[in-house]
Amino acid sequence: LNPTDARIRSGSLQHLCPLSLPVILGFDCAGVVAKAGPASGFTAGQQVYGRQTLERIRESNGTYAEYVVLDGQEVHTKPQNLSFEEAAAVPFSALTAFA
Repeated sequence: LNPTDARIRSGSLQHLCPLSLPVILGFDCAGVVAKAGPASGFTAGQQVYGRQTLERIRESNGTYAEYVVLDGQEVHTKPQNLSFEEAAAVPFSALTAFA
């Protein structure tokens, strides 16, 4: 759970990230590709990590869901030396470091 997820859950970011209930939150994730589009560059069974966009959370689901649809540019191959938990922490940390 990254700090942005916690603040959205508490309602303190409603002015920046207005969401209508019901909504499944979650920005960061790591998992196994269940199905991939032909242009994505990924295949079923591949271990990945990534981040959900606010637009996708509004349209469908955040990463707290069992299955999520992510834009291909928001997904990366999970390094073998990282656990799923460690890989899921990368997107928000990288975004924070970049900003």
